[in-house]
Amino acid sequence: MTQAQPLSEVLIEVVQQDAAATVTADSGMSPPYISFLTFLEALHALAAQDPLDDIAIARMREWHGAALGAQVVAAFRFLGLLAEDGPTEPLFQFAKADGQHQKVLVADRLRASYRSLPVEQLPQASLASLRQWLAGGYGLSGDTLRKAAAFLINGLKYAGTPISLELASSVRARQPSVRLAGKGVRSSNGPTERADVVMQRRDMRAASPQVTPDTQNSRLVRLASGGTVSVSLGVDLFTLSPEDQLFVLKVVALVREYEQRPVGPQPPLTSAS
Repeated sequence: MTQAQPLSEVLIEVVQQDAAATVTADSGMSPPYISFLTFLEALHALAAQDPLDDIAIARMREWHGAALGAQVVAAFRFLGLLAEDGPTEPLFQFAKADGQHQKVLVADRLRASYRSLPVEQLPQASLASLRQWLAGGYGLSGDTLRKAAAFLINGLKYAGTPISLELASSVRARQPSVRLAGKGVRSSNGPTERADVVMQRRDMRAASPQVTPDTQNSRLVRLASGGTVSVSLGVDLFTLSPEDQLFVLKVVALVREYEQRPVGPQPPLTSAS
């Protein structure tokens, strides 16, 4: 009986045989290397905009600040959710879908965008082999490679794609904030919302503790030149005016952008290799 080919060899062959096709299919774009949590919250926020148009996309950029906003848009484009900064059919489908179907759509986007990803091998994959695949197929290295691998692994976990225990345990388990997950749900025409959004919010509130400034909505930021800054949110985004929502989200985006600067603490969704 022929011995099964090691996954590392399978990944190397996939990269060697299909690297050119991958780059062509993805139009030369680099895989996302932002926090998947940031991407997911932006995806839910953008999908909830009414109307879902170029103005909503510009607003999403503003939420996250210039640098991070550009990376978020780049992630949307890589995954086929935006084309020339305009919404695509998959994004409209995500906006109409319920929670479980949204995960199915994300799984489809991951498979379609990382075209040579050997999904059937992921339940046995090591972190090193996955990083090797990303490095060979997209020319990534260093911190960018670690972040890109973390994004992909978290995306696969969210979508329910089977992956190995090593991959699953290589990233920190984090869930979208109950409050931030619903940002942007209010339409520009008033408080009218889809029934499934209202039900999902009601379920999330029933299953989650009340958010207070000293629980999940506080952050201690260590400054590069010394000292710390404490940021605490004790607000309910669902009851704020659009202007106040935008102000709070800008504060959150500013903190995240500072934490993800090149020199500073380790990125939030990766673990030491």
